[in-house]
Parts: sequence; structure tokens; C-alpha cells
Amino acid sequence: MSRTESAAFGQGQRHRLLVAVDFGTTYTGVAYCLSSNANLSQIETITTWPGSGGSVEKVPTELAYVPGQDPKWGPEASGSQYSRGSHGYLEVYGRFKLLLDPSIGRDVYGDVGNGSNDLYKHIMDNILQKRMPDTLASTPIEFIFTIPAIWSHKAQEATRTAATRAGFGSGGRAIDTITMISEPEAAAIYSLASLHEDRKSMEKASMTVTKMKPGEHFIVCDAGGGTVDLITYQIQQVFPDLVLRESVVGGGGKCGSTYIDEAFHRLLRQKIGPSFDNGGIWTPKKKGKGSQLMQKFEICKRTFGKDGNEVWFLELPVNVEDDEENGISDNELELTGNEMKSLFDPVVDNIIKLVQDQATKVKTEDGTGGSRLAGKLTTVILVGGFGESQYLYKRLQDWALKHSPPLTVINPTKSWSAIVRGAVLQSLRPAVRTRKLRCHYGFKLSTDFDPKHHRKVDARMCIWNDCWVIDDNVKWAANIGDDCAEERDIKFNVFFDVTPKDRARRSLKLLGSRYHDPPREASSDKVFRFGQVPLGQVPLDLSEINLKRLPKKVVDGRTHHQVNCVVNMRIGSADASFSVWIGNKCYGSSRISYKND
Repeated sequence: MSRTESAAFGQGQRHRLLVAVDFGTTYTGVAYCLSSNANLSQIETITTWPGSGGSVEKVPTELAYVPGQDPKWGPEASGSQYSRGSHGYLEVYGRFKLLLDPSIGRDVYGDVGNGSNDLYKHIMDNILQKRMPDTLASTPIEFIFTIPAIWSHKAQEATRTAATRAGFGSGGRAIDTITMISEPEAAAIYSLASLHEDRKSMEKASMTVTKMKPGEHFIVCDAGGGTVDLITYQIQQVFPDLVLRESVVGGGGKCGSTYIDEAFHRLLRQKIGPSFDNGGIWTPKKKGKGSQLMQKFEICKRTFGKDGNEVWFLELPVNVEDDEENGISDNELELTGNEMKSLFDPVVDNIIKLVQDQATKVKTEDGTGGSRLAGKLTTVILVGGFGESQYLYKRLQDWALKHSPPLTVINPTKSWSAIVRGAVLQSLRPAVRTRKLRCHYGFKLSTDFDPKHHRKVDARMCIWNDCWVIDDNVKWAANIGDDCAEERDIKFNVFFDVTPKDRARRSLKLLGSRYHDPPREASSDKVFRFGQVPLGQVPLDLSEINLKRLPKKVVDGRTHHQVNCVVNMRIGSADASFSVWIGNKCYGSSRISYKND
């Protein structure tokens, strides 16, 4: 760090510190920068980690539980001393981000909390405190967490909850905050910024890259360990600042590199036989996450794709009889290029299909049945840990060349850390100004009775309009594919009635649906649900409302007042918040809550 940069760090009270955290399915990375630093080159990544034995930008997202000791996280969890079991090592857990993974049968929040708490302590005590010994305590920190774009709002809030429990945005520091950004959005910002930081860097880039210009579309494919996310953007402006808008509704799926690991286990089961499932022989520490076998297989994955004639030999951790037909000799397994191809192809095929789906949306329509988009698709940017796979890159490049018109595939330098670097950049200089909604949003509101669609037995008389209405109805106020501008609210008009004795804090139920043609009925199994979970509620405090100013009606001796309010919804890259307004006064605000789910 230069003297100028050191001085800037010393002025902590004037600025905030931006710390981006990519708590990935397989690997974790962190980048940081002072808010006064506006250049990509001034963003630093953490490269020193406990137990890593060297300088690395990312470390395994793994936990090891050791009797009588605190859980080991990251390099210490996958280190050889625990793999050998010399400390009574039980098992290494990984992939808990994916569901934070219910299959492991442990407390998900606890596991994520254990790992991210160690991460928080390392960031604060071993990195930032040493860089800013005098000013860290008074410097606000914005922790920026990156999450898959395909995640539901519930998963987004679960991430926020786990991070807060671990100390991020809390930890006794009231000046700190947490924000979130989708991983492909962060990757897109880094990729474009690295190519267009200034005109000199553009001139050094290849000609195909420099031809990217306003009006053109590009797909970002963020291929990670567990998930693959895709977002397509249109370039609106390159200079003086980068401005992007989301072109079509993004896509993605659980088809990351860890699914190749699962396929490898199936291949071992096929070659070794039933004994591979004998937990007393093939224990988790011999074949599971963090085992020497899987570490060696990771090397195979990284080198696969250089040519078509690779052969790997893996030492097996359990004595296995020679089997020439299955490539087992002297307790070594021969893994051929064709076998590796059979492990990779199903996963890579799924990824290419996801890219094709995005390309089709851009080429034919706006993804929601609307008009054709202006501008053409020119580029696919491949990032993420799995994005560094040579085989994936070659397969995607082959597909792109056959596309009409042919597309350019870019695999940026530092693609492994592109997400955390881009997350810092988006906070420094927001580039994405318009996003696409990924679901429908609405409220349960009564509607006029229609004998063509409703049963009379379900109707009731509305006291305000003196007509029959149906309560089992959703008013969809924002739809999949709608543009959502940065820092602009989407407004819903909602009304309901209250009585003088019914003025307690209540909730407005926010409903959602991911179906392109959402049903009218609130009770439909296509509503309220991301899986089996309602979308959320907005608390509303009615205690201060002046009822005298509201429309009223007396029915059966009981006075009713009609409340007309506006719900403001703000959708960010990876979160959502809501507020309820009556006139010019806010009567309640909240993030989406799932406490009663």
C-alpha cells in the first residue's frame, strides 16, 4: 500500500470501509477498499488465511468439528492434520450455503454462523485492525455480501440473518451495515470495469472486447461450486461512467462444479462396488469433503481440458483389489480423459442450456412476451470458480461460435475474485441502474364478484360499495420482467377498514408468484410460495392514525373507517424492503419477515 493510500486509511472518520464477502458454496473470498478510492486497482483482496500456508485469494468454505475444540474453518478444516484424524477429527462439512444444506442434518444457521464468525474475526482482527490500528473503531464498515441471483427473498434474508449472528453489521459496532448484491451482477461490473477502467486499458484489450459499445447486450455466466447464475445486461453508457440495465429476466440453476464431485462418487461406486457405501470402511474423512481423495480430484478437475489425452492416477485411501477392467492397480485408480468428460458433460450441458435460454430471450423478445429488444447480443462473460475450467470455457466457446450471429466468450483475468471486486465497485460507483423483477408481487385484496369466475357461496357484501365481493383474490401490482430502477420505489395502493377498537399493529400480507401467468386466487398453491414458504409481511402501526379524517360507515351499530395507504417496495440487487404510507407519513417499514413461517 502506498503512503497516500495509508494516509487515506488513517482518515477513517471521513469515509466508510467497503468489505465484500463472497461466502461461496465451495470457496470464500473477501475484498476491501476505502470509499474514497475510486479505482479498480485500489481494491485489495485478502490473501492471508489461517492454515493456508501461502498467499491465496480464496479458501475452502468448510467446517471441521473436533471434540473438545472450537470448530475449524477454511484451510484449517481441510488441512492435512484434520484429514488424518490426528485430533479426533469427525467430519468436514461443506456446501451448507446451498441451503444452506438440510441433508447434513445439523443446525444450518449454526454451521454458517460458526464459519462466518471465524471469517468475521479474521477480517477484523488479523486484517483491518492491523491496517487501521488507530481509526478502525471509528470507521463505518459496509459489509457487502454476494449471493446467487436465483435465490428467493427468504434465502436472501437467511443469509443476512446468519451474517448478523456471526458479527457482520453487529459485533458491538452500531456504525456498521450489511448490504447484498447478486453474484452475477457483481461479476458483470468487475468484468466491464476491468476492460474499460480507462481508455488505455481498452487499447491494451483485444479488438473484440473493445467493440462492446452502448446498445449491445452481454450475458454474464457466473459458474460457481454449487450454483450457476446468469444475467443479461445492455450497455447504456461506457464513459465517463459505466451504466448498465438488465435486459431480460435472469436464469440459473444448481449445476455448479460440486455436482461433478457427486458424479465422481457415482463412478467410484461403479468401479469399486458395494463396499464403497460401507461407512465403516469408506468413512467420510476418506471420501468426503476435505479428504485427500477429493483434494486430489480437485486438481484433476482444474487440469482437465488442456488436451484430449490426459490421464490421472489417484491413490485410493482404502485397500482395493486390483481390477484391470476398472483401471485399479496397486491401489491406484486410473482416471481417463473420457471418464472425466463423462463427469463434466452433464453439468456443462446444463450450463450451456442456461446460456442458450438467455440468448433466446434477447433474440426473440423481452422474456415476458413483450416487444423485441433493441440492440444485439455480442458477448458472453464467463466468471466464477468453475468459470476457470478450461473444459467449460472450450465447450462454451464452441457453442458461441455456432450461434447466429457468432458470440465472443470472455474469461476475465482474476475471474475467481471477480465477484468480490465487483461488489466493492458497485458500492463505489453503482453501474446497474435498472433491474428486472424475478417474480410477481401483490396483495390479498377483495374483488367484485363475477359469476363467471366465482362461487356465490364464497362472496360477501362489501360495506363500502354495497356490492358482493370475493376475498380470495390477489391484486398483482408488479410483474415478472417489469423494470425496477435503482433507488426508485414501486408503489401499490391498498385499502382496508378498521374500527376504533381495532387499531393494533397489524400486517399486510405480501404475496408472490414465480409463474408467468399467476392465478387470481390467493389460496392457489402457485401463490405465497417459494417452495412452501409465504413471501412475507409488512408491519403496519395504526395507533397514531386520526380516524376523524378517514371515510366512515356505521354497520349494525359498529363504526368502520376506511384506510387508504400506499405500500412502497424497493427491490435491490439481492434484497427487498417495504414501507407503508398514509398521506405524507410513514406508518411502518420492514424487510421481508419469515418469523412465523
